[in-house]
Amino acid sequence: MEPDVPFHIHFSDISFANRNEKSHLPYGDGTLRAEPLADALARFDRPATVISESPDEASSQTIRAILLGEPAPPSPSATPRLF
Repeated sequence: MEPDVPFHIHFSDISFANRNEKSHLPYGDGTLRAEPLADALARFDRPATVISESPDEASSQTIRAILLGEPAPPSPSATPRLF
């Protein structure tokens, strides 16, 4: 790959059944973590686009925060319910 050529990455934890992809998991439900990806991307001097394939917006926002080194937003389950 030539220097400065952008690339993209699809990032998602996946559930499998009978060796086939069953579904994409919300971030944190499986074993995949964004911190190692953030560390790897920090070592490269080229633009990258990370495409979250998580099934919900909260997961995508958590992954985004980790990759940008920001505090992760509270998970929906950690948000107190008023009713």
